[in-house]
Amino acid sequence: MSQSQCMVELCALLVHETYGELASRIFTILLRRGRLPIPTLARHTRLTPKQLRHGLVVLVQQNLIYHHTDSVTGVTHYEANYNAAYALLRSGKIMSFVETRHGVLAREIVHNLLLLGHTKISDLLDAYEAQKKEQFRLAQLAREEAQRQQEEEQEEAAQSDENGDLNGVTEIRSDTQIPDPISASSGQIHTALARLFNAGLIERVVDSMFRSPADIQDELEKELARESSGGVRTAKQKIEIANRLKHKIRDLRREGTEWRPHPRKRPFNGDHANGVNGASKRRRLSSGAANGESNYEDDGSYLDADLVIRVNYEKCTVILRNAQLVELAKHKIGKTTSQIYAQFLNLLEPRLARCRPDIDSEEDSGPTATIEQIAATLDKNVDPGFGIGKLSSARADNVKVEKLHQPRKNGVSAPDVKDSGNINGYSNGVNGNGHAVNIDDHSEEEKTDQLLLDMFGDKALRMVRIFKKYGKIDEKALEKAALIKQKDVRTKLAEMQMAGIVEIQEVPKDANRNNGNTRTIFLWFYDCDRVLQVLVDRVLKAMSRLLQRLAHERRGAQTILELIERSDLRHADPEAYLEPHQYKDLQNIRRKEAMLMGQICFFVSECILYSFNTTS
Repeated sequence: MSQSQCMVELCALLVHETYGELASRIFTILLRRGRLPIPTLARHTRLTPKQLRHGLVVLVQQNLIYHHTDSVTGVTHYEANYNAAYALLRSGKIMSFVETRHGVLAREIVHNLLLLGHTKISDLLDAYEAQKKEQFRLAQLAREEAQRQQEEEQEEAAQSDENGDLNGVTEIRSDTQIPDPISASSGQIHTALARLFNAGLIERVVDSMFRSPADIQDELEKELARESSGGVRTAKQKIEIANRLKHKIRDLRREGTEWRPHPRKRPFNGDHANGVNGASKRRRLSSGAANGESNYEDDGSYLDADLVIRVNYEKCTVILRNAQLVELAKHKIGKTTSQIYAQFLNLLEPRLARCRPDIDSEEDSGPTATIEQIAATLDKNVDPGFGIGKLSSARADNVKVEKLHQPRKNGVSAPDVKDSGNINGYSNGVNGNGHAVNIDDHSEEEKTDQLLLDMFGDKALRMVRIFKKYGKIDEKALEKAALIKQKDVRTKLAEMQMAGIVEIQEVPKDANRNNGNTRTIFLWFYDCDRVLQVLVDRVLKAMSRLLQRLAHERRGAQTILELIERSDLRHADPEAYLEPHQYKDLQNIRRKEAMLMGQICFFVSECILYSFNTTS
């Protein structure tokens, strides 16, 4: 599926920022020219076969490209994966909420998986062991450096004491930062992986994940065509084949996402140590975390060492979107309601594998939760009655109250809320009645209205809402409906038309089109889908410009950045070895990086509710 130029530019910049020029050149060609075989890709990129292989390995490892080998010709085609490239923007937010929910150890595991792409559990454990040894080595070097500085300062103190300049021993000081070694054992890592699996944040890697949705559908259609009898198919047979195709696609999609491990117990090693399988049990604090670091204990279970895993970006996007919906409810309704809504979303979260609903889903409105379930799991500190105003009986509208409490056909009373404040939808649950999330229309509309308000002001937003209510409308009717002066109406309409927000349609009053504007009606209208795409493109373009500005600022301070990234100076304090003007320049570039990355993170949060992903 083709993407806009803004999305192509942003994805290319993200890959270049993260994986370098080699991978970026290959990925950009695939973005701009579509799926290509290796000979054509080599001709367009002008890379040697060795460079091309290395770049493709990196992109495949990170799932940034799909690849498919034709069973007849044997030719392998490569295709860019837009969603994986855009997901690089959310890496920081993913690690943040993983640490909040599951602790530091889980965050480190997710961080390593983000760096490695997909990997075996055994390779992940080896990487932790190597990292642990490296940190112990650096800690040992830091201690030796501190001891050497202590001896030098003691010698200087002794000389100064002899000269009467200094009494006592000087304070021991070291400019070398001692890194904290990783204290998690192999069993704790297995326990953390099992919890991340159960939460859906990591998933098993299967072969279908490396093929594009179009290739998967094409293969399944060919397979079903071979299985079905030849000849002319009836309408009933076509419907049956289409349903079988939907079920197969759904099963392939859920093969890796909904798979859950069954950890096995490790054999007891006979050492009656204080803990499971010899793992020493550390003192637990009041918060439940051992030594304040991690609340994972070795429970004796382990996962298959040959299991290949990766981060489940779609599930992470669901969690990030839920957080944005809670903030939306808090801003529009109130804090207490947002806390109840957050608990409601927490109940639905385990049953939501992705933000975009499956087109072949048998459920019309997704998973539901009843009020009883929400009340049973709600925090006791949340008072549902807090913040709700009281109304005297004299001012109450008894007719509306009676309509509100009229029972429905299914025996449950629930009002139909049609205004813009409706963030829930009403649907039938499995064991009765429940509430489902009505996300797509409302959340996108709220974010769009907010952007239009920031860009064009309240008068423009008022006119947009009139367009949504009446459809196409002429200037005079718009002036009367919006209660805005004609001059202001024309100014705002021209401003929004130049930005692509509103459009105009000419409707002649008769068949004679040569009478000019006197016999023509000009109708203004607002296309929600088109405006949504325009605003998304603007946000994507803004993020691209921020990344380009970030690269420009880093090129200006390249000498200092290369100096502090040296392996022998990486863990030292920059102020100790940089000149004063160099240290000032370093602070300036760090401050600019923080501002630019903060603005990018803001745009990422704003776009989390927009459904502009490519795969289905």
